[in-house]
Amino acid sequence: MIPRVTHSRSQLHCHINEFDDGKRTVFVSRDTYPELLDLHCPDIVAKSPTGWRTAKLRYLWFPADALSEADLERLEDWQQHFEQYVLIGLNRHIEPFFSDELDFCMALDFNRSSPGGARTHIGEAEYQLKYQQSLPHFNTLHSSLCDAIGYLPLTADQRERLVVSNIPCDPQATNVGRKLAGKVAKSLQTEFARADLLCDKTAMKDLPVDRKIPAWRALYDREECIELHGDPEGKNMVVIDDLYQSGATLWCYAQYLKRQGAASVLGLPCVKSLRDTDNQ
Repeated sequence: MIPRVTHSRSQLHCHINEFDDGKRTVFVSRDTYPELLDLHCPDIVAKSPTGWRTAKLRYLWFPADALSEADLERLEDWQQHFEQYVLIGLNRHIEPFFSDELDFCMALDFNRSSPGGARTHIGEAEYQLKYQQSLPHFNTLHSSLCDAIGYLPLTADQRERLVVSNIPCDPQATNVGRKLAGKVAKSLQTEFARADLLCDKTAMKDLPVDRKIPAWRALYDREECIELHGDPEGKNMVVIDDLYQSGATLWCYAQYLKRQGAASVLGLPCVKSLRDTDNQ
C-alpha cells in the first residue's frame, strides 16, 4: 500500500546514533517516513527487535553489531535522499476539491532555500532549463528524476506496470515537463504515455486556484481536448512536471487518470515552490 503524505510539504528529519556499547538508534520524522523506510529497507527494519517506537520522532533500536556496514551505508543513502526530497500532500487551497486522486507526490527539492533566498541546486537547474534551455541542466534534472523514481514507494510488482506521463500540454509547444518525462521513460525502458492538450487553456493562466480547478476539469470532461498516447488501465502512473505550486494541475490530471482506470498516480515534479498558490 502506498503511504499517504499527511502534510502539505515536508522533508525528512533523521538521526542515526551510535552509543559507546555499539547499540544504535535511528530516529525519523513521525509521519510517512517510517512507512517509506519499511518499504525501502524492510530487512534493516526487521533487525530491530523492538520495532518502531514513538517519541517526539519515531525510532528503531538496534543491538550492538545488528547492523552491518552495508546496512549503515543504505540507511545513510536513504537519509540523504529524503532530507532533500519534498513530500507533498494537500494544502489548504486545494484540499476542498480533492481527496485521494494523487496517491503520492514527491519533488526533488524546493526551488529556493528560503523566501527570497538563493535557488537550490535543483531549483537553479529547473530555472535555467525552463528559461535558457540549458542542456547541462536538462541532464542534471533527467539524472535526478531517474534516481528519484527508485525511491518512490512502489513494490516490485507495481514497478512492472509503471508508466511515465506528463501534464497535458500543447503538442506543438516546447514543454520542459514533457521532454523530461519522455527522456526518463526512455532511460528506464518503461512506457511513456505522452499527454497532449488539444484545446486552448490560455484563459485560465491567471485564474485563482478555486476557479482554475473547475476550468481544468471542464477540459478533461471533453474527449476532444485530451489525447493520451497510452492506456492507463491498471497501470501505476508517474507524472513528471517541472514545477509544483498549488498542485491544481497535477491533482486534476491525477483525477483524470484515475477515471481512465489507473491503479495509482504518483507525482514527481522537479521542484516545489515555497508558496502554495499559482501565479495570480
